[in-house]
Amino acid sequence: MTDRTVPVLRTEALRKTFHVPQPWPRPLRPLHAVNGVSLTLPAGRTLGIVGESGCGKSTLSRLLAGTLNPTAGSIELDGTDITTLSGAERNRRLRDVQMVFQSPYTALDPRMRVGRTVREPLDVHARQLPKAERDARAASMLKRVGLDPAVYFTRFPHELSGGQRQRVGIARALVHRTRVVICDEPVSALDVSVQAQVVNLLRELQDELGVAYIFVSHDLAVVGAIAHEIAVMYLGRVVEFGPARDVLLSPRHPYAQVLVESANIPDPTLEKSRAPRLLAGELPSPLNPPSGCAFRTRCWRATQLCAESVPPLLPRSGLAQRVACHHA
Repeated sequence: MTDRTVPVLRTEALRKTFHVPQPWPRPLRPLHAVNGVSLTLPAGRTLGIVGESGCGKSTLSRLLAGTLNPTAGSIELDGTDITTLSGAERNRRLRDVQMVFQSPYTALDPRMRVGRTVREPLDVHARQLPKAERDARAASMLKRVGLDPAVYFTRFPHELSGGQRQRVGIARALVHRTRVVICDEPVSALDVSVQAQVVNLLRELQDELGVAYIFVSHDLAVVGAIAHEIAVMYLGRVVEFGPARDVLLSPRHPYAQVLVESANIPDPTLEKSRAPRLLAGELPSPLNPPSGCAFRTRCWRATQLCAESVPPLLPRSGLAQRVACHHA
């Protein structure tokens, strides 16, 4: 039984700054892609991360997966800060974190058969096991994701549908003692009916294996179907965090309210009758963000206070959410 109160992944004041070249002789300009993000993910739970393009979701995912090194802050995996470890030890710990990618059509090597693709993490991290046992584990995981090993083990990716390819990607991510799976828009390239099947599969595997998910998506309906908590990001910062039901039904930050109101409703009558609030202007450049609250240039509640100081992400009286807004 997985203890769902024990954090498997925790970040504290996590930052990633890129230095962007400028026309000579100007110095490099800092771009704060992730700016002070602190999150906690218990075992067997799903954290949804939402926000428009450019908000820092993908950079945060890459930091958690270990493909980027943070500029500052910490990333704790099962209580160990992996940012302080040496290269070999860090890589050993990070094998417990795997990814499911957005496009099932480019995430699989077209020259590798399905069985070898699923077995690959075992070939890298469990080479001491006999090949027959590694094959057996890969076949067992294929069966868990709904693909008959007798049929699919020797097939190539081009012989599979998009949904079947994504199931192979999920099997590959979970075949070797995985603790955290980072799902980066895992259903956005699939048909709606297939999306529901894949989301249901992820939930079933979580209940069975106790794995934790980071689920990144633009689609609030999909996030609401799988996430236990939701973090809303804007220009590298988390502006609202809380239980998924509370964030979706009663968002408190103006940006979260716009995202929820903009989500499609699967009822033509209700969809035509509502008038969702639209954001004014474009997303500010991360190279030249506004002072104070980064959202103030598009916010209808903005005051002089918003321009003078950055609102901290704090719990508000009587709310389940934490909100980074002076006027929440």
